[in-house]
Amino acid sequence: MNGFEKARREARLSQIKAAELVGITQPTISEYENGTIMPSVPTLIILCEVYRTTPNVLLGFDGDGTPLGLSPKAIKMARRWEQLTEDGQDRVSSTIIEEERIGELPKTPVRMPQPVSSTSSS
Repeated sequence: MNGFEKARREARLSQIKAAELVGITQPTISEYENGTIMPSVPTLIILCEVYRTTPNVLLGFDGDGTPLGLSPKAIKMARRWEQLTEDGQDRVSSTIIEEERIGELPKTPVRMPQPVSSTSSS
């Protein structure tokens, strides 16, 4: 269940009633909930008003902008990833790809190795 469906259910609205209140069709509500399409910004704002929630919730983030459903360890690794240089990210990606290739790492979920320091001691 994504943020769109969760918010609609918490607002105790059917897809048909939500569509009516927003001024769109029920199949469009369904497509938002299935992740097939994303609403335009004006429609997103209307959905927030109708569901009495925030864009972060509809888009699947919690109150502090963290993706819902990720473990604390995954969030920590994602933050570390963002701190790596492009070269560091390339090295980590290569390691993951190689470990998947030789079968030492399951394809899902991908477990990222500890980031390599971007400083070298030459």
